[in-house]
Amino acid sequence: MLSINWFQDILDFWFKELEPKQWYSGSNELDTIIKQRFEPTVLALAKELPVETETNPHAALAAVIALDQFSRNIYRKSAAAFANDATATQLARATYEREHHKAMDGHELQFLFMPFMHSENIDDQNFGVERFTELGNENTVKYAIEHRDVIKQFGRFPHRNTALSRSSTAEEIEYLKEANTYGQ
Repeated sequence: MLSINWFQDILDFWFKELEPKQWYSGSNELDTIIKQRFEPTVLALAKELPVETETNPHAALAAVIALDQFSRNIYRKSAAAFANDATATQLARATYEREHHKAMDGHELQFLFMPFMHSENIDDQNFGVERFTELGNENTVKYAIEHRDVIKQFGRFPHRNTALSRSSTAEEIEYLKEANTYGQ
């Protein structure tokens, strides 16, 4: 069950309590904090999205962060880290299509669009590159293109294969010897 202030709690934690460098440098300490504070929220959102995610841009953003980012922290290196990706991507796209993204600042938009970078679907990847390009942050665009290029090459993220019990091809094994595993 979600608390009354569930989405504000997520946004305050992510954007006020954490420093931007913590968003991308996973640590056991941060993973533990997120698990202790937000795992029940992630589980509730995974079960059913509350109606305010359809009407409140910041509720939608908070749900995307919980399903996309917090899942990766709580369940790092396991299949559960990716279990909410489809829901996060669908919600991010619906939020964009409702034009609710217009109520968000640059950092917020970056995390609204992050599920597209995490998707193993090339159409989502292309959509994400377009959105990140519109934001104009060259570094983020670079990472979006890198993610898309992996999907173009392999049709999936090889660094997830172990967590998802997938066999790696010889080409993927060679790639993984030098690849960025993006925290997983």
